[in-house]
Amino acid sequence: MTIVEENTELFYEELNGNCNEKILLQLAKKGIFLYEPLFKHDKLKNHDYLVDISILARQYFMINTNSQYNHYFEIIESFDKYNIFSLYNNKYDCSKLIIINKFFMNKLINEENDKYFSFIIIFYY
Repeated sequence: MTIVEENTELFYEELNGNCNEKILLQLAKKGIFLYEPLFKHDKLKNHDYLVDISILARQYFMINTNSQYNHYFEIIESFDKYNIFSLYNNKYDCSKLIIINKFFMNKLINEENDKYFSFIIIFYY
């Protein structure tokens, strides 16, 4: 069994057990494989770490809360400092994983920060 397989097994044990978000993030940083998007898991779908874990595991994700939305753009703005995301050539690559939903669209439409709006528009243009 490879390290990623072992981490994946431990990740799902934790996700289906206590669901300690910090432990899940630490396992994701070591390398995991997600069988399905985490937004299907009620215990984690609204937590900020869903964004980090999904990006680390190269899995699609939806943004469902204001906190996740802000956290996502915090990652994008500090992309170079987030050395855990070295899997990606640039911040646009990890943005391909966002599943655009009604919440995300409403946030963008009402966004006052032109930088956020422009980033998404440029990426999807």
